[in-house]
Amino acid sequence: MYRIKKKLSRLLFSVILLALILFYAIDFVTDKSNLHNVEIKMKLIEDELFLRQKELKIVKDEIKLIGRNDVADSEDRHDGNERNVQRKGEYGNCTCSVKDSQKVDIEMLDLYKDIPFTNADGGEWTQGWQIKYNSDDFNEVNKLKVFVVPHSHNDPGWLRTYDEYYERTTKYILYSMVNFLSSHNDMKFVWAEISFFSRWFEKLPPHWKRNIKQMVDRGQLEFVTGGWVMPDEANSHWLGVTIQLIEGQNWLKKHLNVKPKSGWAIDPFGHSATMPFLLKKSNLKNILIQRTHYEVKKRLAQDKSLEFHWRQIWDKSGKTDMFTHMMPFLSYGAPYSCGPDPRICCQFDFERLPDKGRTCKWGVQPEEITDENVVQKAQLLLDQWRKKSTLYKTRSLLVPLGDDFRYTTIGEWEDQQNLQPLENISTPFTKKIKCSLHLVATSSHMLIETTTTGVDTIHHARITSVWIVC
Repeated sequence: MYRIKKKLSRLLFSVILLALILFYAIDFVTDKSNLHNVEIKMKLIEDELFLRQKELKIVKDEIKLIGRNDVADSEDRHDGNERNVQRKGEYGNCTCSVKDSQKVDIEMLDLYKDIPFTNADGGEWTQGWQIKYNSDDFNEVNKLKVFVVPHSHNDPGWLRTYDEYYERTTKYILYSMVNFLSSHNDMKFVWAEISFFSRWFEKLPPHWKRNIKQMVDRGQLEFVTGGWVMPDEANSHWLGVTIQLIEGQNWLKKHLNVKPKSGWAIDPFGHSATMPFLLKKSNLKNILIQRTHYEVKKRLAQDKSLEFHWRQIWDKSGKTDMFTHMMPFLSYGAPYSCGPDPRICCQFDFERLPDKGRTCKWGVQPEEITDENVVQKAQLLLDQWRKKSTLYKTRSLLVPLGDDFRYTTIGEWEDQQNLQPLENISTPFTKKIKCSLHLVATSSHMLIETTTTGVDTIHHARITSVWIVC
């Protein structure tokens, strides 16, 4: 409809312009010396009118096409390799013709029709199913390689204002981050929201800035996506999304000479196909997403398709493919990150230790890791990791460790180091559980790090080609 209105506007403008030309041309007719010029102008007018008549016919044909397609049921019609996609709007139906690109494994337009959306109770994984595995599948060759990624999600706007969040919480997270990482060179951290980081960084003394630049150069601190915010993808305009992305990434390039490689979208309520396209144009290599419909997660998990190449629906060559990792469970918080059972995963969020002010709502609280309980705790956690890994095609597993506005104090950073003894279990037990543990890693590692012997890297595995249209 917009295209038709635009053509009609141009047609009306041309008619008015022609009328004005004719009106002023009359005065020239009385002067024989201008008669030749008038004839030339009249010929141009005739040619212009002929072109406008052709445009008017095209407009009429398009209006008739919409009328023919104005039916109550707006099911897609397939005709060979071409599809007429209809969408109902406030003022009628809009129809566009889309030619299918090369064959893909999953077409989200078809998948949504196929999913029953029954909301069946899956047990410990409420929105999934009871996961089982054969322990013999994990051996000396096919060890499980786990990447634990500490993170803190900082909303510039949610329950408080941007200023309140910064003054009450965020600046303390960033201060404690520098203090802890400075004394623990083997630890790493990811950060997404540049609106907060830039405000904090620009007020720092020069020696602090130098220290942070060194952390970035060492790979201890990685910026993911690099946008001014982590934008809404459902209602925001693509131009607004692009502007905030430019603002954040330009700031990073100017002040830290860094370009993000990985996308990190854990909290937008729904994901738009526009976003991977924009990030691909920004030279990002991969993205992580979280808030998709639980039935979609369940279906993709059943097919081990939670990692895929996200392709634009109009792409015929695959040039827009963006490697995507979809988190499988309810949320990005620690209770929903290590595996399907939040009752167990919450026990390994050590900011919920007694007297810390946070608790696990499932009734079992975390305990400090000691020599006496380390084997039992390791087996408990490993079981969750193995169950989660069965939802993917490789033995490399991402386990985020964080939540909203976490790591506000040095104490919390130190508490989360309770995972460290699990890495230092005696050699016989390490061989027994057949697990290679990497406690901290950047998000780029989680997607492209080489797995154990005999397993291809995720980066090179073309898991699937997918169209997703929101």
